Amino acid sequence: MRPGPMRGTRFAPNFPALPALFGLSHPTRCGAAAPRVFVRDLGRSKSFVRCSTGLRSTETWFHRLLLHSDCAAADEASADLVFLPLSSLCNHFRLQGWTDMQDHAWRFPFVRPYYELAAEHAELLREVRRTSGRLDNHLLFFAEEKWPMFGMGSSASSDRPRLLVVEARPVHCSHYDRVRVEENIETLTRMRWRCFHCFSCFRPNYDVVVPSFIDYYSRTLLIENDLPYGHRRWLVMWYGSGGPESQDGTYCEVINWRWRLASLIGLKSVAIGGSYEAYEYLLGESRFCLVPKGLGYWTHRLFEVIRAGCIPVILSDHVVLPFQGVAGIDWTHFSVKWPEEQIGIELYRWLLHLDRHRGQQLKAALDKVACWFDYHPDEPEGCSAMHATLLALASPMPVERRLPDFWNSPNFRLRTPEEQLELWQRERELSTNATETPAMELFQERLEGGAAFGGVLV
Repeated sequence: MRPGPMRGTRFAPNFPALPALFGLSHPTRCGAAAPRVFVRDLGRSKSFVRCSTGLRSTETWFHRLLLHSDCAAADEASADLVFLPLSSLCNHFRLQGWTDMQDHAWRFPFVRPYYELAAEHAELLREVRRTSGRLDNHLLFFAEEKWPMFGMGSSASSDRPRLLVVEARPVHCSHYDRVRVEENIETLTRMRWRCFHCFSCFRPNYDVVVPSFIDYYSRTLLIENDLPYGHRRWLVMWYGSGGPESQDGTYCEVINWRWRLASLIGLKSVAIGGSYEAYEYLLGESRFCLVPKGLGYWTHRLFEVIRAGCIPVILSDHVVLPFQGVAGIDWTHFSVKWPEEQIGIELYRWLLHLDRHRGQQLKAALDKVACWFDYHPDEPEGCSAMHATLLALASPMPVERRLPDFWNSPNFRLRTPEEQLELWQRERELSTNATETPAMELFQERLEGGAAFGGVLV
């Protein structure tokens, strides 16, 4: 269903959708196969309206939509699962006075020091285990790269709740946020000197990766400007931040290859740039949208791209994507996955090839599944991110439906994180000698002033 005339504004992006937060609209339809879920009130969600916009809003919307859904159980005894709304990201903002500018958060705006909340959560889970006798029928929601919970990757955490996460391989920063206090930092490998990803924290067929929430105003613009494939004038598009080069910069804490996007600037039918007011319109005019990794392996941009009907080109080797095998979703039918360190002219040539031979097919497949990554409950047949999440909880993914390392691309070998780090460090060292402008700094300079368009498709 297309959005109505009310679309909200940049300053109140979810105003038309607020009735859903209070249960004043039609309840979210979960479907007959969905489990019954009891939402336990922990008293930690009092600021849910204030936390209903932006990246911190995903857990808020999941919590409130579930609470007012047709699969919400009246009590724990009649429920298959129990949801514990920690509102961790929202509460962290509240503790910081609703600003990032406190303690060390200014240095790491997306990897905040969560040890205070993690301690609270550990105590809460001890109480739940004592009263309920088990944790494996309980759900927690972690809405960003950082999981505010200790010991998730250790063998001692075998009895723990099931997790709903946007990032399956959470970022740990051993040098300052005390997540790995048991290790002597001086003895850590270079891989773990700053931030690293935990590959043992997420449990396939137990935990579930979910999409992040798109504000109603942006979503409305994305849907309204979703042009037919043949009417889109840009072949390749990416707009965003390249990340700073300073030692305190967010993107210096983890490996990223965004500076290589500079090699595409100026090519025919390519739109590359920084901040842009008409971002949603540009997505709707583009055929392939590049989706490089964020601070974590996941990025919110992926779901904006999907909602805009732009074929996502995923440039994050180790990302775990949501809902593979659920409701007929198969990422190989509507997206491209390309090695992140191989960004360059060969990627451009490959997308030209796909555009000629499979572009229309990929776009048609994308349009069929886009509603499954959207939390707003106005789609027909119960097609929504909430419905897909509950289906994923009820139906573990068969092994044969798991994704290959790369798809709709030439055969590439997947590099390990250690191999990526070695290559990344070597290239950074080569690009920061006294006679050459650092790659990330050069990229930022080229993005200054916003748009950097090539010629349109003819």
